[in-house]
Amino acid sequence: VEEREIRNKMVEEFSDFKIEGGLTLPHTYKITLSVDAQGGTFLADWIAKLTQFDFNQPIDPSSFSVNPN
Repeated sequence: VEEREIRNKMVEEFSDFKIEGGLTLPHTYKITLSVDAQGGTFLADWIAKLTQFDFNQPIDPSSFSVNPN
């Protein structure tokens, strides 16, 4: 019995470009994941549609703290 090689493929797509705050930014972000393995093929899409952009907002430095537990 010949083993089938596992193949992973991830594709990122950016679309629906519009100007926000003087920058041309994508408003739709899509990730497609394909895993081809011995037991079959897995295919999934994730899509994010961006509707609001905020620039130069303060970020609390504690947001970057990591507590090892």
